[in-house]
Formats: sequence, C-alpha cells, structure tokens
Amino acid sequence: MFFGWFWFFSVFLITLITTFSYVSAYEKSKRILQVFQYGAVMEIIHVMVGFVPSALGTTFMQVQSRLVVVFLLQFFVYNY
Repeated sequence: MFFGWFWFFSVFLITLITTFSYVSAYEKSKRILQVFQYGAVMEIIHVMVGFVPSALGTTFMQVQSRLVVVFLLQFFVYNY
C-alpha cells in the first residue's frame, strides 16, 4: 500500500507541477487513487478474519467514510 500511495502522489505531483492544473493532475492519477482506496476494503476483511484486533464497526466507518470522500471527489471533479 505504501508504494501505491507513493506512486499516486508522485504522478499527481509531477502532473500538477508540469500542467498547473488540479483537474488534469487528478485525471492522470484517478485510476491509481481508485485502486488503492478501494483496496482499503481489505482492512474490513482483516478485522473480520481476526488478523487485526480492532472493532469491526469502527473499522467499517473509517473505510466507508474514505470511500465516500473518494466517490464525491470523483463525481464533482468529473462533472465540473
């Protein structure tokens, strides 16, 4: 996950510096963001299986809130 987030940040930052546009930087890096953010669902599975001693409800709320933010970002950047 670290390398995925590093890859996303690198692509986003390089595009932002070269184009000076948040929209084009997001368009170039949005698939990377989607893959690694939706990969966070594995956190819920790890709690369910017992790999991580955390509460399922808390973990579910944290992951769900991040996915909602990514979804809203995708919706508003794409449509405006």
